Amino acid sequence: MKIADILAAFLYKPEIVEVWKMAEGGGKHPEERERVMRDSNLAYSLRANFTSLMRQLENRVHEMETYLNQFLTIDELLRVDMMDDPRGKINMILRYVLRRNESEREAFMRHLIENNYITENDLQEFIHIPDFPEYRVLTAEDFNRPDNQRLVERELEVTTILDYLFERHLIDLDEYEEIRKANSRIEQVRILLAILQNRRDGSWTSKFCYILTKFGHQKILAGMQSITNQRQTGMQDIDIPVFGRTLKLDTDNQTQIALREQSAGDLNNQWQYDDHRIIGTRPGCVEFMLISGSNKACEILDNDDKEEKCRTFLQNLTSMPAVKKTLKPGQIFKIKVQMFDCSLPLVAEENAKNMDCNLAIKICKANLIGDLKVEVIMNLLVEHDMINQFTVAKLSATSDENLKKEYLIYLLGSSEENILRKILSKARESETLQAFINHIEQWRCIECYRKTLLTFSQSVEDEIDTKIMINTLKGENDVPDLLTNVCIDKANSISRGDRAKLFLQYILTNENILMRFAAVFATMCKMVLTHTSCLYCSKDKSTS
Repeated sequence: MKIADILAAFLYKPEIVEVWKMAEGGGKHPEERERVMRDSNLAYSLRANFTSLMRQLENRVHEMETYLNQFLTIDELLRVDMMDDPRGKINMILRYVLRRNESEREAFMRHLIENNYITENDLQEFIHIPDFPEYRVLTAEDFNRPDNQRLVERELEVTTILDYLFERHLIDLDEYEEIRKANSRIEQVRILLAILQNRRDGSWTSKFCYILTKFGHQKILAGMQSITNQRQTGMQDIDIPVFGRTLKLDTDNQTQIALREQSAGDLNNQWQYDDHRIIGTRPGCVEFMLISGSNKACEILDNDDKEEKCRTFLQNLTSMPAVKKTLKPGQIFKIKVQMFDCSLPLVAEENAKNMDCNLAIKICKANLIGDLKVEVIMNLLVEHDMINQFTVAKLSATSDENLKKEYLIYLLGSSEENILRKILSKARESETLQAFINHIEQWRCIECYRKTLLTFSQSVEDEIDTKIMINTLKGENDVPDLLTNVCIDKANSISRGDRAKLFLQYILTNENILMRFAAVFATMCKMVLTHTSCLYCSKDKSTS
């Protein structure tokens, strides 16, 4: 029996059989044989080139708009529109294409080639994951051990490897999308492990270990091997900085105002101690928040020279020109070193409700679905030219009410702040939208957001991955070097859990970074936060 006949019996795909017949020595020129082989496999090359296609197309999706309007359904177009991240957008498009039949997939790939998005030479055949002996050290039973499962759940950032797991056939499209739809990172890990452990062929472990190694998760494998061999964990033993103390200074109000107006960089120039540094101040008595490069930060200023350090620091502060001119004869300064208290507000009450409405909408979008009235909001958006007739027609064409609501919430959250406030001001006049407006208003308080993160800190920590850390700190000035060093630069050697803990501690002490984190977290994470009132808002409710 010829190779082609064997494959036909196994694959039931005549076009692939023809390819192999040609490969056996058909009379055509080698270049012609190669072209026909590619053409015959175009429909199947999408999956084998899933990640490379995303890289090539993510910045050209807008050029494909006319074609996609004809290729995708109305519901698919609406969901693609709501994806702001170019890579996420092309990922969604390719998954929709993969759901099509063979001829439609081939037509899509031909469109890419004929319109110079890709070339035929860009396409590669399916690459098998190598089965090297060094990746066979962990068995399915090892992955099934509760302590190993806990380690993987705590550390694995599934989104970094998910595309490759699909491309290399460790999971299928249904499984891929089941993992993506999970509401938390830990749930994603649990679903993935359950899928893999249900495989009859135990060879998945070596392939999975290969992908973990190739894409930066060697520390997970080292930790699992250590647990399996009953040794110490393979994570790097390093001093993780923690926030242990604050230095509170109470004096004349004008001097306190002048101190709070100084940048963290200027204050650190006066501090002059390398063992820890000031990262900011907060209201009330001027409270300097300290971060240390050692895990012994809880002992900050507890040593014998504490008093001398405080006295020198005070002398340096009062020599600053902006502070010096506020001083009065006989002015008293009180200094107190104490444990950092996260329950105390970060900003003054009059500045607490300073979060933009569009950011508040992104944070609470899941809670807005039930209270949104489609017709009322649609009319408001049309009235303020926030939606065109083409989009109105698309929304009218879908029968999915939740999709309509999601899209309208997306439009509101993407609006310019000044226009959005006009829309919300008009919405307040509608009795049917009061609950909708109240949801948005309560999330405009940065202290409520901070209190919510504190209340659900472990769940939030579990969701923070390296991408969230990178996107939050990107473009921010005056971020401590040791923070970026630990959280980002040493991501391959320090556990995700330790890095997330430090990162969360830091953002809870910095208003600007906290605001940036809120935008990133709302976009990159599916966790639904339950609003928790801060000290200020709790007081308002009790007096109303």
